[in-house]
Amino acid sequence: MASIASKFRKLLIQRRDDSSNQKFETEDFIVLRSVSGDEKIIDFRKRFKKCRTCGWDRGETLLPYKSSAESFKLLPKPTYKEIYQSANSSAKLSCPSCTLLRDCIDSFDPQHVAKTPLIISFDHLIIIKPLEIFALPGSEYRPFGTYVRGIPSGDTSSLEALEWARHRMSLCSKDHGLCGNGHNAKFPDRVIDVGLSGSDEVRLVELYEHLLSGRYVALSHSWGGIVPECRTTRSTLDVRKFGINLNSLPKTFHDAVIFTRMLGIRYLWIDSICIIQDDRHDWSIQAAKMRDVYSNSFLTLAAANSANCESGLFAVLSDEFKPRKLCSLSRGSRHCQLYGRRPFEFCHWWQYTTFGAKNPPLFERAWTYQERLLSPRILWFTPWELQWECMEAVGCECSTSEDFFDKEKTPLPIFTKDYWAFPKIRLAKWLETPSNPHQEWARIVGEYCYLQMTKESDKLPAISGIAARIGSSRPSAEYLAGLWADTLARDILWHTINSQPAKAMDHLPPPKSYRAPSWSWAAVEGPLRFASTFEEINVLVCIHQCTCEYMNQNSLSEVLSGQLKVSGSVFTCQVDFLNLVSDAIWCLRPRSRRDGLVWDLFPDYDWAGEHPLIGKIQRNTEVHILQWAEDKHWVYSLVLKRQEGSESNFQRIGLVQYNHAQVKEAGSKEKFEAESFDSSEHTQITIV
Repeated sequence: MASIASKFRKLLIQRRDDSSNQKFETEDFIVLRSVSGDEKIIDFRKRFKKCRTCGWDRGETLLPYKSSAESFKLLPKPTYKEIYQSANSSAKLSCPSCTLLRDCIDSFDPQHVAKTPLIISFDHLIIIKPLEIFALPGSEYRPFGTYVRGIPSGDTSSLEALEWARHRMSLCSKDHGLCGNGHNAKFPDRVIDVGLSGSDEVRLVELYEHLLSGRYVALSHSWGGIVPECRTTRSTLDVRKFGINLNSLPKTFHDAVIFTRMLGIRYLWIDSICIIQDDRHDWSIQAAKMRDVYSNSFLTLAAANSANCESGLFAVLSDEFKPRKLCSLSRGSRHCQLYGRRPFEFCHWWQYTTFGAKNPPLFERAWTYQERLLSPRILWFTPWELQWECMEAVGCECSTSEDFFDKEKTPLPIFTKDYWAFPKIRLAKWLETPSNPHQEWARIVGEYCYLQMTKESDKLPAISGIAARIGSSRPSAEYLAGLWADTLARDILWHTINSQPAKAMDHLPPPKSYRAPSWSWAAVEGPLRFASTFEEINVLVCIHQCTCEYMNQNSLSEVLSGQLKVSGSVFTCQVDFLNLVSDAIWCLRPRSRRDGLVWDLFPDYDWAGEHPLIGKIQRNTEVHILQWAEDKHWVYSLVLKRQEGSESNFQRIGLVQYNHAQVKEAGSKEKFEAESFDSSEHTQITIV
């Protein structure tokens, strides 16, 4: 095989003899050196036929690239044998793209176990999965579209990982105005003194009147159904203050203590140790202070993939996911080493912007959502690497680090500049310049309600800290069991998702016990959304009064009762089923009609279930429709059921909407209402 020097000599001679007599530019050539030692020259002056094997057509990329999904479908689907034949053919005819593919196969599947070629992610387009080709930050040259990645430490407890975390902490505290420096924060009522490195004991410290200020770390973790033996109770409070053996702590807590010491920080907050677990009064007080606990922490350690407190914080990257060297490239005097890796299952969780999608365990927990939004800085411990999130940036060990924190290079240093996809950064930006508070609260509640919690009674406490943060920008608005007084008419237009057909509603059981008034979204289970979030609405009711009673006379604590007094047009209907080919759908039917009216009906829960206050909703059950508001497209009404033993108290059980086109077809609003409902009266009612 001719040496690389002789190949260049031939090219130089050819260029010298060119009639155009242009100056030779080495940028015209890319030299590719494969792992196996092959050397190939890509001459961009020459016309190059598209590779029949992989479809590469001598673009600036080193892999076949198509800009659209439709054109991508036209690419060949080469087999192993075809790739090897193309890569190993004579130097004059061999395809550099096939050479790169061959290196990937040899590195990640040398036994050729896979039945189809490995797929490679290149320029954000999945071509041959599941590999990702990248260059290191600072590479002098890289093909168009190649990812730029760092190489993770491989062990999140290592000194290398620690230095990565410290560097991010330093950059953030120095340059990020929204995050603050965290040096003079007020401490929680109780914290854990982690002591000095090498000590085998920690102890619980009660502060109260002896308030400390400075830096402390908080832990975000999932209980996962396991109650830690080290939890603080009324009977063990004094024992915890005397001392806790480090080796008696669950592994996640133990690791959190070790890492806090490594950071050089003295105090740590863990919920099950710093809150008295069998004292409802103390729990209620501390739950209302969650905003301060996480907002004032210098850093929150998040056990992202730990199912419970025994799973641990640290992880070692398995060999399967470690990056491996592929071919190297030279273009003129610039050089680049390409690497390949199998993408992690949750490589970058911030790319999973759909709540309810498959996410790491901690991302499924409702309490964690609050901890995430309130903490100025979070260090996520995943099975593969450390990841960072603060009020202004996100990053990870394998990503380009400095660009994420350089405001000159990226005004918003995240993968996408659309920060609305990132609830933490989105909230921080909104708090800077609050506008349209209903929209932001609707987004937060919509995301929150996708998540899970162990105790039904935590529905409002687990979001109380975020409510307190929002309330600081809405000082004149009273917080009412998850809704706001100044946007109450909009906030009440929530409805469940996927509540029809009827047989699919068994995932929305009625509440087992009281936790919020029926007009609050906190009274029901499951995901929900708000109607008419972005439209101007005309309110059709008169709101006279809305009040709530709380456990600690604090609107952020547990709700004991609530009343909403309104007056408006109330119609009567009966519940019915519409039997389709495969499903039965809940619908409403006036007594004067034989058939049911199928509008957009959203039951708040499975009506066939037993509600503790109003029992079951059955066929022919009488319900009442309160017309609430309308926008330019729809009329929105609450579906109510009279509370047993009361003439004026009603429970909300659903929301129904119909569009103005239906009214137009009927000829007039009065005719439509006459055909749709039995009777109408303008009356004052109380929804509880």
